[in-house]
Amino acid sequence: MQSPIIIRFKKLIHLAARMSTRSALLGSVLGVVFCMLGFQWLQTRLGAPMLDTMGPYQRDELVERMLLYGEQGRALHFRFTLFLDMVFPFIYGALLAGLFTLAARGGTSQNSVILVPVVMVLDWAENLQLLMLLSGFPDLSTAQISAASATTQGKMLALQFAFLWLIGLFVLKLWRAFLARQ
Repeated sequence: MQSPIIIRFKKLIHLAARMSTRSALLGSVLGVVFCMLGFQWLQTRLGAPMLDTMGPYQRDELVERMLLYGEQGRALHFRFTLFLDMVFPFIYGALLAGLFTLAARGGTSQNSVILVPVVMVLDWAENLQLLMLLSGFPDLSTAQISAASATTQGKMLALQFAFLWLIGLFVLKLWRAFLARQ
C-alpha cells in the first residue's frame, strides 16, 4: 500500500502533465499576461510599486509607502491582493508545472514539479501577510512587519530558484539532444 504522500505526489505529476499541453500552456501564458496587466494598472493607480515588490521591509519605508497610497489606494491594494493576487499562484503555477513537465520529459527530473506548490504556498502566505498589513495600518507591530518581509523574501527566493532550476532543466535537455545527434 502506498503512502498518502506518494499518492498525492503522483496526482501532482499527472496534473502537471496535463498542464504541458499547448492549450493549457497558452491559457496559462494568457492568464499570466492578464494578471500582470492588472498589477501594472494597480501600480499606476497607486503611484508606487505594490508592497510585494519591496525588498526587506523597513518600518519607515513601509509606512511611507502606505501613506503614499492613501486610504483609497490601500483599500484598492487590499482588494487586488485578496482577489487577483490570490488567484495568480494558480495561473503561474499551471504555467510552471507545464514547463517543468516539458523540461523533464524524457529525463529523470519529473520530481522537479514539487517546487511549484512550494512557491504557491509561499505566495499565499505572503498575500495573507500583506492583507494584514493593509488592513491593520497604521497599527503595525514589528513582528507583523518582520513576518511579511520574511514571506516576501522567501517567495522571491523560491521563485528565483524555481526559474533557475527550470532553465537548468531546459539546458540539460538541449545538451542531451545535442549529444544524441553527435
